[in-house]
Amino acid sequence: TLKTLNGLQTCHSKCQTHLCCFTTDSKLADQNCAGRIPAGCSAYEPCKKLVVPPAGTELVASQTTLSTRVETEKQVYDACYFGDDPTKVTEELVTKCHGVCAQRLCCFSDYILQSSCRDTVGDDECELYSLCEQLVTESGVASDALEVEEKEFSVDELCIDKVASDENLYYACRETCEKRSCCFESNPTYSCYDLEKDWCDEYKACAVAEYKFYDEGSSDKDSLDINAVGLVGSSSSSEHDLYVSIDSVCSVDNLRTLEGIEQCFNKCQSYLCCFPEDAAEMGWDCEGFREEECSAYGNCEALVATHNLWKPPSKAANKYAVKIAVNDACILSGGVEPTEEWVSNCHQKCESRMCCLVDPSIRSSCQGALGAEECNDYSACKVLIGGDSREAQSIEDACSNVNDANSFAKCEAKCKSRQCCFEDVHQFSCYHLEKEWCDEYEICDM
Repeated sequence: TLKTLNGLQTCHSKCQTHLCCFTTDSKLADQNCAGRIPAGCSAYEPCKKLVVPPAGTELVASQTTLSTRVETEKQVYDACYFGDDPTKVTEELVTKCHGVCAQRLCCFSDYILQSSCRDTVGDDECELYSLCEQLVTESGVASDALEVEEKEFSVDELCIDKVASDENLYYACRETCEKRSCCFESNPTYSCYDLEKDWCDEYKACAVAEYKFYDEGSSDKDSLDINAVGLVGSSSSSEHDLYVSIDSVCSVDNLRTLEGIEQCFNKCQSYLCCFPEDAAEMGWDCEGFREEECSAYGNCEALVATHNLWKPPSKAANKYAVKIAVNDACILSGGVEPTEEWVSNCHQKCESRMCCLVDPSIRSSCQGALGAEECNDYSACKVLIGGDSREAQSIEDACSNVNDANSFAKCEAKCKSRQCCFEDVHQFSCYHLEKEWCDEYEICDM
């Protein structure tokens, strides 16, 4: 999610080598690399969100005069500064800060990368945006806002022969190597090794933790581990397809229909804990320990954050006030067909509590965190994901006697309600996270 510091930092780490694909103003036109690496730029298309100001945020003017430069520095300060109080780092602050910083986040890519724009716009201009660095640095705070004294180990200190016998050191090494994960992609479309060889070679010590470079110009790449080239390579191709698939079913246009919302929910339900939408859900947030999976399913955030956050009515005078408001928005009179406006209104009331509709046996359900009473207020939201018909037939009834096109279609539709269980790309599969839940649908493998 690009509404949190952690989300922005993760996105920037994955995308910084390809920001040159998405230059957004005339100053950076000569730096654009889309013509040189079209396949790579297409593969990294989701990264464009990092350098495009979020909707509704203010665009900073071009720094052409002294007065404008002063105004720019003030805009950045007003949007991004939070002093030494981390409690001020709200989604609203992060979004506003991202808005004024988006077009100059290239100032904070590693200086030796082609995507760094320091040479293009100059150190003086980048300095105007210095507070923006807190969006993409690991500490999540600007150096002049909060000093953090922390011992940092280099990759050469962590990735040593001892990793073979020291599990903690092994995982610490791999975590460090993930910062330049594109260097080790086996699919050349996703690999940045040929693009940024010197930068990648700084992390050659990662080889001890099974990270290997895919050098498109190397004559001995056939000698690489079959898992590094064959299996992972084929997975990377399907990985792109899965990104595109999630982006499609969770697009704004698709979320204007009941069928589209149900499709998006089926894809995303196991990962809604990646996107807490208010303070009540923060204790349920799983992004910190499911970072890879949350990144893979990042486009699912649209399911829970398409509309302006709805503010429920107070329950002080009437404890059923929220339930009544949700029912009014989401219960249709008999025979009335849902309009796009009706779907949008119901979705807005429900989106921050879509996690209540998730099977309570899995981690992404927020019933345990919010309580059954809170989730019951939003029970009418079930209409968005198929209503009562969703559980009307068991998986055994749907799939045990498939003998024609009609019965196959019904079985397939039922199986798709737990689609992540059957994905064969690790970060898109929820099987290792929710094995018991997935095993309930093992008949789908047939």
